[in-house]
Amino acid sequence: MKKLFMYIFSLMIFISCGKYQNGEYYVIQKKDYKGWKTFLKIEVKNNKIFNVEFNKINKENKLVTENEEYNKKMKEKSGIDTIEYTKILEENFLKSNGNINQIDIIAGATHSVVEFKKMSKFLLKKIKSGKIGKYEID
Repeated sequence: MKKLFMYIFSLMIFISCGKYQNGEYYVIQKKDYKGWKTFLKIEVKNNKIFNVEFNKINKENKLVTENEEYNKKMKEKSGIDTIEYTKILEENFLKSNGNINQIDIIAGATHSVVEFKKMSKFLLKKIKSGKIGKYEID
């Protein structure tokens, strides 16, 4: 009986630790900015974040990371392009298992990092509550 009690108690502690709920979580901006809407998709498997996609999409469903002209102009102006900063953000987010406090500002992509953190915070709440789905935010 004592072992059963300890097992149930341990299980209750494990469940209450706020593990991530498995599924696919997606958020996109309601309004576009200069023809692009920023989005974030987080996939959770085995209670761990295993895939993150951060990007911008236009009306033609083209990704900003695939737009050579946009990236060339951005690189010339700010020293970094969307391909570079999205890779950095996604990798750091995965390494920290969703700890946005460990995500630093990236010179030349400050606005995008702020968007990433805002969207991450929003989706992490959904992930912890298990509210799988697609969402829009301002």
